[in-house]
Amino acid sequence: MTPTNSSRKRSSRPRRTIRQRLLRLLGILSLSLVGLLLLGLLYQALTSAVDASHYPAPGKLVDIEGYRLHLHCTGTGSPTVILDAGLGGTSLDWSKVQPGVARFTRVCSYDRAGYGWSDSGPGPRTSQQIVKELHLLLTHAQMFLSPSVQVKLTRLFLTGDLFIQ
Repeated sequence: MTPTNSSRKRSSRPRRTIRQRLLRLLGILSLSLVGLLLLGLLYQALTSAVDASHYPAPGKLVDIEGYRLHLHCTGTGSPTVILDAGLGGTSLDWSKVQPGVARFTRVCSYDRAGYGWSDSGPGPRTSQQIVKELHLLLTHAQMFLSPSVQVKLTRLFLTGDLFIQ
Protein backbone atom coordinates (compact mmCIF):
# COMPACT_ATOMS: atom_id res chain seq x y z
CA MET A 1 0.00 0.00 0.00
CA THR A 2 1.30 3.39 -0.87
CA PRO A 3 0.70 6.41 1.34
CA THR A 4 -1.80 8.94 0.07
CA ASN A 5 -1.23 12.69 -0.13
CA SER A 6 -3.25 13.36 3.01
CA SER A 7 -1.21 10.95 5.12
CA ARG A 8 2.04 12.45 3.81
CA LYS A 9 0.99 15.91 4.89
CA ARG A 10 0.30 14.69 8.40
CA SER A 11 3.56 12.87 8.75
CA SER A 12 5.72 15.61 7.22
CA ARG A 13 4.72 18.17 9.88
CA PRO A 14 6.22 17.55 13.32
CA ARG A 15 3.65 17.11 16.07
CA ARG A 16 3.76 19.54 18.93
CA THR A 17 3.81 18.14 22.39
CA ILE A 18 1.41 19.26 25.09
CA ARG A 19 4.27 21.04 26.84
CA GLN A 20 5.09 23.07 23.74
CA ARG A 21 1.44 24.02 23.31
CA LEU A 22 1.15 25.10 26.96
CA LEU A 23 4.34 27.16 26.74
CA ARG A 24 3.09 28.88 23.60
CA LEU A 25 -0.27 29.60 25.23
CA LEU A 26 1.48 30.93 28.35
CA GLY A 27 3.66 33.18 26.19
CA ILE A 28 0.65 34.58 24.35
CA LEU A 29 -1.20 35.21 27.63
CA SER A 30 1.87 36.88 29.15
CA LEU A 31 2.33 39.19 26.18
CA SER A 32 -1.38 40.03 26.23
CA LEU A 33 -1.21 40.87 29.93
CA VAL A 34 1.86 43.09 29.46
CA GLY A 35 0.12 44.81 26.54
CA LEU A 36 -2.98 45.48 28.62
CA LEU A 37 -0.85 46.78 31.48
CA LEU A 38 0.98 49.20 29.17
CA LEU A 39 -2.32 50.31 27.68
CA GLY A 40 -3.67 50.98 31.18
CA LEU A 41 -0.57 53.01 32.12
CA LEU A 42 -0.88 55.08 28.94
CA TYR A 43 -4.58 55.68 29.59
CA GLN A 44 -3.86 56.75 33.19
CA ALA A 45 -1.13 59.17 32.10
CA LEU A 46 -3.28 60.75 29.40
CA THR A 47 -6.39 61.14 31.55
CA SER A 48 -4.32 62.55 34.43
CA ALA A 49 -2.87 65.17 32.08
CA VAL A 50 -6.34 66.06 30.79
CA ASP A 51 -7.72 66.30 34.34
CA ALA A 52 -4.82 68.53 35.40
CA SER A 53 -5.56 70.94 32.56
CA HIS A 54 -9.33 70.96 33.19
CA TYR A 55 -9.13 71.19 36.99
CA PRO A 56 -6.23 73.42 38.08
CA ALA A 57 -5.40 73.72 41.77
CA PRO A 58 -7.62 76.35 43.45
CA GLY A 59 -4.75 77.60 45.61
CA LYS A 60 -1.03 77.62 44.96
CA LEU A 61 1.63 74.95 44.75
CA VAL A 62 4.49 75.66 47.17
CA ASP A 63 7.91 74.12 46.52
CA ILE A 64 9.12 72.13 49.53
CA GLU A 65 12.61 70.70 49.09
CA GLY A 66 12.07 69.45 45.53
CA TYR A 67 8.36 68.63 45.55
CA ARG A 68 5.23 70.79 45.69
CA LEU A 69 2.41 70.89 48.22
CA HIS A 70 -0.96 72.45 47.48
CA LEU A 71 -2.12 75.26 49.79
CA HIS A 72 -5.48 77.06 49.45
CA CYS A 73 -6.04 80.12 51.67
CA THR A 74 -9.16 82.29 51.87
CA GLY A 75 -10.47 84.97 54.19
CA THR A 76 -8.67 87.53 56.32
CA GLY A 77 -8.08 88.01 59.99
CA SER A 78 -6.45 86.30 62.88
CA PRO A 79 -5.90 83.60 63.95
CA THR A 80 -5.16 81.58 60.81
CA VAL A 81 -6.96 78.23 60.82
CA ILE A 82 -5.17 75.31 59.14
CA LEU A 83 -7.43 72.54 57.80
CA ASP A 84 -5.82 69.13 57.35
CA ALA A 85 -7.79 66.29 55.77
CA GLY A 86 -6.57 63.03 57.25
CA LEU A 87 -7.11 59.40 56.29
CA GLY A 88 -6.28 59.91 52.62
CA GLY A 89 -8.51 62.94 52.17
CA THR A 90 -7.74 66.10 50.23
CA SER A 91 -8.35 69.81 50.65
CA LEU A 92 -11.61 69.31 48.75
CA ASP A 93 -12.97 67.59 51.86
CA TRP A 94 -13.09 71.06 53.43
CA SER A 95 -14.78 72.79 50.45
CA LYS A 96 -18.07 73.29 52.33
CA VAL A 97 -16.44 74.28 55.64
CA GLN A 98 -13.73 76.64 54.40
CA PRO A 99 -16.05 79.39 53.02
CA GLY A 100 -17.93 79.56 56.33
CA VAL A 101 -14.75 79.90 58.38
CA ALA A 102 -13.35 82.43 55.88
CA ARG A 103 -16.20 84.81 56.77
CA PHE A 104 -14.55 85.67 60.10
CA THR A 105 -10.85 84.68 59.83
CA ARG A 106 -8.14 83.47 57.49
CA VAL A 107 -8.38 79.74 56.74
CA CYS A 108 -6.02 77.52 54.77
CA SER A 109 -6.52 73.95 53.62
CA TYR A 110 -3.72 71.89 52.16
CA ASP A 111 -3.11 68.56 50.49
CA ARG A 112 -0.61 66.22 52.10
CA ALA A 113 2.19 64.92 49.87
CA GLY A 114 0.84 62.43 47.36
CA TYR A 115 -2.79 63.55 47.68
CA GLY A 116 -4.96 65.99 45.74
CA TRP A 117 -2.85 68.48 43.78
CA SER A 118 0.33 67.84 45.81
CA ASP A 119 3.31 65.93 44.45
CA SER A 120 4.45 62.70 46.07
CA GLY A 121 6.82 63.26 48.96
CA PRO A 122 9.96 61.43 50.01
CA GLY A 123 10.29 58.50 52.35
CA PRO A 124 7.71 56.73 54.44
CA ARG A 125 4.52 58.60 55.34
CA THR A 126 5.01 58.82 59.10
CA SER A 127 3.35 61.34 61.39
CA GLN A 128 6.75 62.96 61.92
CA GLN A 129 7.19 63.39 58.15
CA ILE A 130 3.70 64.86 57.74
CA VAL A 131 4.26 67.37 60.57
CA LYS A 132 7.67 68.30 59.13
CA GLU A 133 6.08 68.90 55.71
CA LEU A 134 3.35 71.08 57.23
CA HIS A 135 5.97 73.19 58.99
CA LEU A 136 8.00 73.52 55.77
CA LEU A 137 4.86 74.39 53.80
CA LEU A 138 3.91 77.18 56.18
CA THR A 139 7.50 78.45 56.25
CA HIS A 140 7.95 78.39 52.47
CA ALA A 141 4.51 79.94 51.90
CA GLN A 142 5.70 82.78 54.15
CA MET A 143 2.69 82.46 56.38
CA PHE A 144 2.95 84.81 59.30
CA LEU A 145 1.30 82.94 62.11
CA SER A 146 0.11 84.48 65.33
CA PRO A 147 1.90 83.40 68.55
CA SER A 148 -1.10 81.24 69.55
CA VAL A 149 -0.92 79.26 66.28
CA GLN A 150 2.84 78.90 66.70
CA VAL A 151 2.30 77.47 70.18
CA LYS A 152 -0.20 74.92 68.82
CA LEU A 153 2.21 73.96 66.04
CA THR A 154 4.99 73.64 68.59
CA ARG A 155 2.84 71.23 70.61
CA LEU A 156 2.17 69.25 67.45
CA PHE A 157 5.88 69.08 66.74
CA LEU A 158 6.69 68.05 70.29
CA THR A 159 4.20 65.19 70.20
CA GLY A 160 5.65 64.16 66.85
CA ASP A 161 9.18 64.13 68.32
CA LEU A 162 10.11 67.20 66.26
CA PHE A 163 11.06 70.61 67.51
CA ILE A 164 10.60 73.97 65.83
CA GLN A 165 13.97 75.67 65.65
